[in-house]
Amino acid sequence: MVPVLTDENLSGPIIQAIQQSEADLDLVRVQDIGLMGADDRRLLEWAAEQDRVLLTHDRETVPHFAYERIRRGEEVIGVVVIDDQVAPGQIVPKILSLIVQKDMDQFNNRVFFLSG
Repeated sequence: MVPVLTDENLSGPIIQAIQQSEADLDLVRVQDIGLMGADDRRLLEWAAEQDRVLLTHDRETVPHFAYERIRRGEEVIGVVVIDDQVAPGQIVPKILSLIVQKDMDQFNNRVFFLSG
């Protein structure tokens, strides 16, 4: 199981469903660490410093900045971009399957896209 950071774009119902389904998951929200409103580059930097995979609905800028970091040789622990049009009941099992069954090495410098 990998520790995760959720950005402010990830819906509350998805976060709650993840926490209810996997109580042992080390999940931190940007709101909890004073990074609410922070630039996506800063979130990726913080996630890398803390060895956390970033969960987001932001398919526009987060993947772009993640790939930019990788091109510069900077580490990206991992990013999971989650389709915001899919109900929590459908997508949370896929999220959990990914973050519970994989280890950190399988996320390193990768961006995953999850949809219904």
